[in-house]
Amino acid sequence: MKKDIKKVLIINIFGIGDVLFTTPVIRNIKESIPQVTVGYMANQRTVRILENNPLVDRVHVYERDFFQEIWGRSKKEYFQAMARSLNEIRNEKYDVVLDLSLNGNAAFLMWLVGIKERIGYDFKGRSPFLSRKIPFKGYEGKHVVAYYLDLLKELGLSTKYRKLEIYSSPEDERWADDFCKENDFSKDRKVVAVFPGGGASWGKDARFKRWPAAKYAQLINKMIDKLSCEVIIFGDEKADLFGLIDSERIRGFRPSKTEEFGIQTRAGCSCAGPYGHDLLGADREDELDENPGWLRISVHFSQNKKEIDFLLNSLQESIPKIKTKVL
Repeated sequence: MKKDIKKVLIINIFGIGDVLFTTPVIRNIKESIPQVTVGYMANQRTVRILENNPLVDRVHVYERDFFQEIWGRSKKEYFQAMARSLNEIRNEKYDVVLDLSLNGNAAFLMWLVGIKERIGYDFKGRSPFLSRKIPFKGYEGKHVVAYYLDLLKELGLSTKYRKLEIYSSPEDERWADDFCKENDFSKDRKVVAVFPGGGASWGKDARFKRWPAAKYAQLINKMIDKLSCEVIIFGDEKADLFGLIDSERIRGFRPSKTEEFGIQTRAGCSCAGPYGHDLLGADREDELDENPGWLRISVHFSQNKKEIDFLLNSLQESIPKIKTKVL
């Protein structure tokens, strides 16, 4: 079987962590069959991780929310988009697919495009179109990586590599270096990164996996108090960060009400910053510590009267503590 494998497709349409758990699978395939082509079907959020991995030769994007949106808008458009995606995979002529999706849809689609060997876990009997079904009740008793590697045994491949691998592009590294320099993140400063937007690959159901925003705010406040650290909140343009405390220190200004009351604020007027600096008389870099700027606070339509009263009372209590001119 091993000598007949020229192209392998891995399907994992879950989140970043799940994709990282498959990196030992990729490594073992490449070490066992050096000339093999490895393709990967993943969602858009994990594409960068895979494109930076030198062991992955081809990335196919499957975005569940995208197809659901099209389905609701136009059935014709949906089938056209699905046909384009399937033809892209069919043209690659994969010999084997390792299906880690735990549902029958992926196996059915791979059968449809003509991949003969379809190996995966048969969770609750959902995958009748797998050619090799491994009975599966859930990830119990061993790490997810070990479960993923067990699928390689079906192909007679080695599973000795178990280390997770992540690669960054030169552009990403330059951005990180510049970001640290701009924010003066030296080695002696404590910096904690928080990513509250986990579970986005679950789509509209992601909210069921996430910790409440108020809990994040409490945690971040405690970290600042106990560790005297800087906090960076990570997220993407789709992440719902409403209600989270913005705990990043802003150059020359540390908003006391943010830390004291757990209200999310922003450094205001970034798009018209130079004009704002002129209004404040802070047009020189060395003046920013004395004239830091302003805060921007947004009110959401879902907030009730009690929350608005709390916001106004917090502002009333905080303004006297700010040693700068209030405009």
